[in-house]
Amino acid sequence: MKKIILIILISQVLIACASVATQRYETLNDLMQSWVGSSEEKLINKWGVPDKSYTLTNGNKIISYETFVHPGRYCEEKFMLEKGIIVKWGHSRCDLSFSNAKKISKDIPIPQPTL
Repeated sequence: MKKIILIILISQVLIACASVATQRYETLNDLMQSWVGSSEEKLINKWGVPDKSYTLTNGNKIISYETFVHPGRYCEEKFMLEKGIIVKWGHSRCDLSFSNAKKISKDIPIPQPTL
């Protein structure tokens, strides 16, 4: 009986280790990339009115959100829109990890900012 319990315990530990090795936590970059192809309206409905908005000479628009990190430091998240659709993104002074990040496949590369 003890051997069976030991075998079950060892197999559970090995399964847990295997799942950790194949997953990573979602980063801010993953979250930002997930907005590419979405409408400005959808983003504003989720994130609220942007803190800043710029219209470029070609008609594209950049909107940005500022998030307080700690005294003297803000994270800025930016999106470029073409005809109301998010095509590029970037951020500055932001932490890549965030609370409540879900686990995703480790095979998914971490996207890099495009703006």
